[in-house]
Amino acid sequence: MRTLTLSMIVKNEAHRLGECLQSAKEIADEIVIVDTGSTDETVNVAESYGAKVFFFKWMKDFAAARNFALRKSTSDLILYLDADEKLTSKSVKEIYRIKQKREVAGYNCKVTSIESEFGRDNSMLYVRLFSNSDSIEFSGKVHEQISPSLVANNYKIIDTNIEIIHTGYDISLDAKKEKARRNLELLLNEYSVNKSAYYAYQLGLTYQIIEEEKESAKYFELALSDKKLSKNFRARCYSSLAIYDLKNHNVSLAEKNIQDALKENNEDAFTHLVASKIYLRKQDLTLSKQHLEKAIRQNNKSKSEKTKSESIVVLDDYEIYSHSVALAKAMNDKNYLISSGQKLIDSVKNSEVANTLTKVFKNTSLNDLETQNLLRNVDKRRFEIVLLFLNDYNIIESKTVLLKALSTKFPESIELKSILAKHYTSINDNNAAIQLYEELKNSKSDPSIYFYLISLYISEGNLLEVKNLVSEIETNFSNIPEVSSRVVILKEKLQKYL
Repeated sequence: MRTLTLSMIVKNEAHRLGECLQSAKEIADEIVIVDTGSTDETVNVAESYGAKVFFFKWMKDFAAARNFALRKSTSDLILYLDADEKLTSKSVKEIYRIKQKREVAGYNCKVTSIESEFGRDNSMLYVRLFSNSDSIEFSGKVHEQISPSLVANNYKIIDTNIEIIHTGYDISLDAKKEKARRNLELLLNEYSVNKSAYYAYQLGLTYQIIEEEKESAKYFELALSDKKLSKNFRARCYSSLAIYDLKNHNVSLAEKNIQDALKENNEDAFTHLVASKIYLRKQDLTLSKQHLEKAIRQNNKSKSEKTKSESIVVLDDYEIYSHSVALAKAMNDKNYLISSGQKLIDSVKNSEVANTLTKVFKNTSLNDLETQNLLRNVDKRRFEIVLLFLNDYNIIESKTVLLKALSTKFPESIELKSILAKHYTSINDNNAAIQLYEELKNSKSDPSIYFYLISLYISEGNLLEVKNLVSEIETNFSNIPEVSSRVVILKEKLQKYL
């Protein structure tokens, strides 16, 4: 039987290193830990598992640290993990079977990244287990890879059922942005000397996380210019560009990019969901529903592991059925709305919140206790479901209480302000509605806000503000044909007043 070294690089990972080592200790004949400057108890935790601990001065180069660890590893096989990863019990059994074979190979493992905040788990195939050799080395200062070296040395690449659970991205959005910013400098340096499509793709993802969308789109386009980029990565580039275009109201280009994404990979749930959202915006409701149904089918396959791909995104029920509710409303399909709404409520794990949401969905009055329970238990995800249902909630008193209370808890929510402004309009509190719409207008992100304001200012007889708003729309949204045509009609109607 072949021997195996668990090879790792770490820094200040005392809080989670033990769980990683515990998951792999049964199949590791040797544990090599390279510490790059810990100031916590990382070294003590490593030594408690019998690890050989070495020290390496950090030089902003992950591959250099990995290669140092590789040179200290003496077994026939190398398994490399990060401290925020762990093997499943089934994976341990699979690795034990591989240890009994005699072959020179790299073994593809499924690395599943858990992301509870967005409810979107990502699975990627990476070689994490491979035959040891002096000629093998990692490359890349960040997002380092072993596969290019294995291929160059004529290794077979074999798919396995090994799964590695990665929790490093199961953190808050702020923490995720901080982590991305730390990697950004290394990625930019690497790309300056190695302009590969892979690093352009990684830069696109990194800028996407820190919400610098224009830079993100630039690097996704650069990645696509290289035909050698794998089909799954190409599909993700196109779908990311489609989302960017949709946010910037360029629906035609969004449609083109999502069609290109589907040509690269027609079996990806996320891509079909994006397509459904684009066709909903285009008001092609039949095509939108077709893509949503494909997204649901493919997502179920991915959940049941009946599909094997280099890159898989598994969506949670919230993301799917919140869009399904929006589509059902657009289709004015009552049965479809009831079915979608119930599935969305079923995705909520808190029974008190689910019961209250059901009452909101069915337009039933809430008592004080129900309102308080909902407000106490509403997190970001549940808040988004509440907003989706509040749009059509017609119990005025309960709706007013909920909207005002939620505004205190989520004061930065643009969507909540928009719903509250519409609510003020419906109860003839024009001053409060105007104040909120004026706040929203400053973001210059949604042209509909300007039209709501124009309607309110007309009812107030404030034609000077109407004239100013029309001019602002023409300046800020001239790139959107639907808005431009609507402004032409509006100016014709108001010509004698303006």
